[in-house]
Amino acid sequence: MQCMIKASYQISLLLAQKKKSYSDGEIVKDCLSIFAENTDNPSIKALSKNIALSRNTVMRRVEEMANDVSKQIIVASSLSRYFSIAIDESCDVTDNAQLLVYIRCVNQNFDVVQDLLGLCQLQTTTTGSDIFKTLKECVENSKINGQSLSWDKLDSICTDGAPAMVGKNNGCVSLLEKYLQRKFFKYHCIIHQEVLCSKDMDFSHVIDTVVHCINKIRARALHRQEFRSLFENETDESGELLLHCSVQWLSKGKMLARFYQLKIQVLQFLDAKKELPSECDLLQNKAWLCDLAFLVDVTNYLNILNKNLQGENSLFPTLFNHINSFKAKLKLFANSLSQKNLNLFPTLKSYCDENRNFYLDFEKYKHAILKLSESFDSRFEDFSAENKNIFLFINPFSITDNEMSHYTPELQLEIMDIQNHTGLKSKFQELCESPVSPDLKAFWKFVPKNDFPELVDMALRFVCKFGSTYICEKTFSTMNFIKSKYRSTLTDSHLSNLILLSTSKINPDIDELVCKIQAQKPH
Repeated sequence: MQCMIKASYQISLLLAQKKKSYSDGEIVKDCLSIFAENTDNPSIKALSKNIALSRNTVMRRVEEMANDVSKQIIVASSLSRYFSIAIDESCDVTDNAQLLVYIRCVNQNFDVVQDLLGLCQLQTTTTGSDIFKTLKECVENSKINGQSLSWDKLDSICTDGAPAMVGKNNGCVSLLEKYLQRKFFKYHCIIHQEVLCSKDMDFSHVIDTVVHCINKIRARALHRQEFRSLFENETDESGELLLHCSVQWLSKGKMLARFYQLKIQVLQFLDAKKELPSECDLLQNKAWLCDLAFLVDVTNYLNILNKNLQGENSLFPTLFNHINSFKAKLKLFANSLSQKNLNLFPTLKSYCDENRNFYLDFEKYKHAILKLSESFDSRFEDFSAENKNIFLFINPFSITDNEMSHYTPELQLEIMDIQNHTGLKSKFQELCESPVSPDLKAFWKFVPKNDFPELVDMALRFVCKFGSTYICEKTFSTMNFIKSKYRSTLTDSHLSNLILLSTSKINPDIDELVCKIQAQKPH
């Protein structure tokens, strides 16, 4: 019977990981019964009847496994050298405010654990004080053997940048600094910053017109069907017009690119319907079409950057490198426009080649690029203090004598030692020559911590930092899938258990859980 109990746990875990409801366990048991009947084997029939997969049993199994995973996370966090926190708040399908608290911890051997510490409901309001109290309780109630996580190990906090999170006086992070009576590295999610930068470009006259045209076609089912049937070949090749959603990071760029491909068909359709006359005039205006083509190219570059920034386990320095690289590209774009060179703007170049007699205002587009560049410089100014350490983390062998003065005397000595360490230099070159991106964590794990305590400590801090709140955004999508309108009565504890098992990389110790249970036949 022990094997049947283990199978019950494993099936319950699979149901939770696939975001299925507790009652689906009964469907699985019915499937097993059908299989057993067709085998015509009495022993298999008996086993299929003895496996416990009722709704309450699956719910209980999920709760036990979630508690086990949670304990493993707390143990790993308590043994870590440093930990960082990523927090974000959103509402579920029943409009209950939920606070996600993710923890990323690293031990002396550079082993990283990044997992959900808690999903906590904000009972009434969502002020900075409410979020702070909830975060404090979540961390301090995460106990194992009577010991909670030590705030002394906290290195940094990554948030979505909302006033309730980062407000100067009453924001959650400010209240936490007052409570701990010390400063720590706090920052706005890099991906959110990048999206906000892209909004600083003043091309609303293009975006608004495109949105009006798309909504006119997509909002009505009849118009959408007519558009598809009239331009079937074009929509098969390019795809349908896309609706814009400001919450979805890549939405604007994809919407503009698709609209540009179908701009002639959109004009023909609206003209035939005698709809949106002012928008139709703009769709024939060469200056407006140039703005659209320019925006298609720029948002495409921004989308590429956004995709590079996404990912659950991206290191903070790696993401910051992508930002610095894009800032350098913006300068390149501005220089190209100064020289009236459109090779870096393929859509705009293509349009200008088709309309050679049209005068293109290069200065306008250069000004837009410079404004975007200023926005990146301004929004990522808080990270500039970390630049020197990021360069050191990424390549300690590239630090020149002139740059040594930026570091503490202890670090200067260790930098000289590591730069003259033949074995470490060879290891770093070996990682750099690999066909994939070098594993910086693997290199720093190789560095002797007794010989380079300051450098290793600096590396540990960078490894434990969250690059963004991407994992929180992804988990909120999981939450909305699990707690849908069909499962809106899920309690907070059950929701938390299901989200933990469906997102965690840690497997519950099922064998240990089985040993605690006395085998018994289901009723």
